[in-house]
Amino acid sequence: MVDMYVTNGQCVGSPPEAGLNLLLEEMRVREESQRADAERHREFRTYWGRRLREMLRGRP
Repeated sequence: MVDMYVTNGQCVGSPPEAGLNLLLEEMRVREESQRADAERHREFRTYWGRRLREMLRGRP
């Protein structure tokens, strides 16, 4: 059920707070996704950096 919001005598969809909450939620999700991507990238660099150093030292 969508809350109705009345302004200047006209009924307008949902209150402005609903749009703001949706935007804030979208921003939070995007931030979490970027944080997870950064963590995976850090793990990737750490693993392959170690492997490359080992290979350069002549270890299999």
